[in-house]
Amino acid sequence: MVEGYGDTGSGRMADPNGSLVHVRRAYDAGAYRHVGPLTRKDVGDIRGTEFTLGRIQIENETQRDAAYFRDLLKRCDDRAQNAEETL
Repeated sequence: MVEGYGDTGSGRMADPNGSLVHVRRAYDAGAYRHVGPLTRKDVGDIRGTEFTLGRIQIENETQRDAAYFRDLLKRCDDRAQNAEETL
């Protein structure tokens, strides 16, 4: 997994979602631009195409609808809240 990428696919052959082959090729070519830590503000201000990972996802993965991303954000918020409660 690279920068959180690689865990959305099924792991089956030919599944484009989360396939690391494109990431590996970019690394090997010295063309991978790291995303790094992001805040909620950053997410609203940057375009996915500014980073290698975003371009890979746009070019190679199946597209997901808005409901998928709303659910993903809710799960992230729930995990963050649970982590804070356990401290």
